Amino acid sequence: MNRRTQLIVILNLCLVTCLASSSMGGTTRFGFKMGITSTNLVTVEYPVSIYLKDRDLAGTEFALFLEAPILSDVSLRWELAYVQKGWSVELASGHPRYGVEVGEIVYRSRVTYISVPLLVRATVPFVWEGMYLLAGPRVDIWIGHFSDKAAGYPTAEYCVDILHGATLGVGQEFPLGGLGTGLFELNYHHDFSVAYETRMLEAKNKAFALMLGFKF
Repeated sequence: MNRRTQLIVILNLCLVTCLASSSMGGTTRFGFKMGITSTNLVTVEYPVSIYLKDRDLAGTEFALFLEAPILSDVSLRWELAYVQKGWSVELASGHPRYGVEVGEIVYRSRVTYISVPLLVRATVPFVWEGMYLLAGPRVDIWIGHFSDKAAGYPTAEYCVDILHGATLGVGQEFPLGGLGTGLFELNYHHDFSVAYETRMLEAKNKAFALMLGFKF
């Protein structure tokens, strides 16, 4: 099954699940959200190099979602998101073995995905009115890559096409009169599967996302 077929199957399964759950409760709502990400790597295998330091890389995320209630305080949310992940790395520009170190060079690598999370959303009004928690699995489909091609760091051919992971988050809703509902979220995305494989590096993605959105 190729990447396009996998994407179609995943989208349809998630959509059918979400729409089917709407028959159990109230009206299905839809919305969108956008924000910024702070991303880096979780290293699985990494050669010794004390002269290299990973740094977070800023990116963007945009998502559409459907939300269907299944219990009074619990909903099922299906999302379709465009998300930028990646990392930056700081390298010594000389060779310490020979006493040559003339400065530092920063390489950046940005990877883009279509992300399909299926999340459980639970309100926690006993903590704060309008507050909720999010948790659930996520599938990421690789769609693009840009890199400064740092030595030992993966270029596009080393990116894994399909990733499995999870999202955890906390959010706050606020009414906007008759217009709808605004929302603010802080989410954490973590990969279970290896995202990059080279002879020198195996690593997974991790990312924090700060999002603002609107629900109709």
